[in-house]
Amino acid sequence: MSRRHEQRFEVKDQKKVLEWLAPPDLRPPVTAPRCPGTNEWLLNGELFRDWEAGEKQYVFLHGTVGCGKTTLLKSAAKSCRQTLEEIQDHSETFVITFFFSSTTNQRFGLNELLRYLIAQLSPLNSVPDALYEMYRTSTKTFPPKPPNDDEELTGVLSKILSGDSPSGANPAPQTYILLDGLDEIATLPECRKVTKLLNDLAALGLQSLHILVTSRSLELVNPWQPVWEQCAIPAQEVAQDIERYVSRVVAGELSHLSTDSQQKIKTKLTGPKQTM
Repeated sequence: MSRRHEQRFEVKDQKKVLEWLAPPDLRPPVTAPRCPGTNEWLLNGELFRDWEAGEKQYVFLHGTVGCGKTTLLKSAAKSCRQTLEEIQDHSETFVITFFFSSTTNQRFGLNELLRYLIAQLSPLNSVPDALYEMYRTSTKTFPPKPPNDDEELTGVLSKILSGDSPSGANPAPQTYILLDGLDEIATLPECRKVTKLLNDLAALGLQSLHILVTSRSLELVNPWQPVWEQCAIPAQEVAQDIERYVSRVVAGELSHLSTDSQQKIKTKLTGPKQTM
């Protein structure tokens, strides 16, 4: 993505600020590459196109265990980046993915999400005004105050998303945030905190902000503000995606087997009750 920022700080200054911010080491869950023809119900659907275009800025996708939410979100992020590259203009644009759904990431909560998002929104050779001010304030004490205040971090994130500078030198960036596995946050209170953050960000009314969230349970993370488009991942589409994937693997890696054996494998691994 193109980047347009005042070169107000040296690279070494940004390094010091980000070291202090200490964003988490995010490890995206390992999933098989998307099989051609799968996830098309979302990627070519009206809902996703409207989300990319900003006509529906806030989307909550929920589905049962094993319906492929993580692969779906990865595919959505890749498609979003490709779409933006095709229509690239001179504005600053970010596509940020965050996964709660890896076993390694299950310790993450609101604080880790805030620090990660702020770090991702800090482009090369520059530090957003709000983040730099928070850093300067923290270093007035010894040892420096760590960035653990969720309310203060939320304020910094909101300022960056809204446009960091009163002079207009840093306009609000076009930002696409994709969060996976909201229900897999370690504790329910932390899950509620993250949900509140997402509702608060939506309440800012920013035309430049787009958020897509996946979760296993609809009830767990309610309530959502009316601005959110809530969509159940369709079981029929999931079953068809599984069938496409199994058929492709059988026809490729298991092509040496007899036709009867191949059919038995496909019958065993497909159907409405199967999961990813």
